[in-house]
Formats: sequence, structure tokens, C-alpha cells
Amino acid sequence: MTSASVLYNTYRTTSFEQLIVTKQNSTYKLFGDGPENWEIQQISGTIGNVAPLSMAVCDVADISEDLKRQVLVWVSSSGVVMTDGATIENISQDISCYWDEHDSRYIPASRQSESVGWYDPKLGVYKLLISSGSTATAHNVELEYSFKYREWTKLFRENSTGANPLQV
Repeated sequence: MTSASVLYNTYRTTSFEQLIVTKQNSTYKLFGDGPENWEIQQISGTIGNVAPLSMAVCDVADISEDLKRQVLVWVSSSGVVMTDGATIENISQDISCYWDEHDSRYIPASRQSESVGWYDPKLGVYKLLISSGSTATAHNVELEYSFKYREWTKLFRENSTGANPLQV
């Protein structure tokens, strides 16, 4: 197991709680009302979590008063993915260069597991720190995913000496 987290979703008057568990190359969910009727289902046999500190529970904008939704977001070997417990969706199409081995911005295999992500509830965004480029030895790129606009933004932080990306 590389990571696990609980999702809690409400649809009209019914609430669902499920435990999402990832390995490096697979994802499972555990659900039910108690130990006597818990079920384990595989969500994916090919998509897992390569960066344990990248998993975050995120609140998705309300679609209606009757619907509240949480999703889990994390870094897989092929990009950033999101699940609500039913399916896994790749949400990193516009930042795919970081997972393309032929691109100079590719995250080195030795640094992929060091990627760190978290949810900022005030802004309603998922933030991600990665190490971009073959010579990277520290995080040098900060990205932000907006659930409202379903797009990524690259953030730049500077101090008096120049670039100063966040570190963990």
C-alpha cells in the first residue's frame, strides 16, 4: 500500500463513505455498513499512486443543494489522477509534458515519488510540487489545479535572489 484516504459523498438524502487504497500500480475501494458486509473492489489494475504525499481529499464545487462531492487526487506514473470512488480520471492533460520521457521537463523517475500535493479549501484548488528536468534534485515547479475551471496553472514565487519555489 502506498496511500489510503476516506471519501465521504452525499447524494440527496443518502451518504456514502468509502476507503480508497492505492498501491503503486492499482487502486481499490472498501465500502459497506460494517465489518460483516464490507466489500473490496478494484477500481483500477493499472493506475496507482507513485507519490504517497500527493494524495489529497478535495471538495468539488456544489452542483446542486442535494449533491455534495469529494474526490481524491494523487500522482500516478502517467500523470495526476482523480477519483470519486467510481472511476479514475487523468486530469493532467495540459501538464502532460512532466510525464513525457522525451520532454526536457520530465520528472525524473528518482524524484516522482517525492512529489507532494495538498488541497487548499480557501481557493478550492489542488496544489502540487514536482521536480522538473533530468538534473532536478529538489522541487522546482509549483502547479495548481482549479476544480472550477478544470485547468492547471504554473505558479512562480520569487524573492530578492530570484526563483524561490516552495519546498517540503
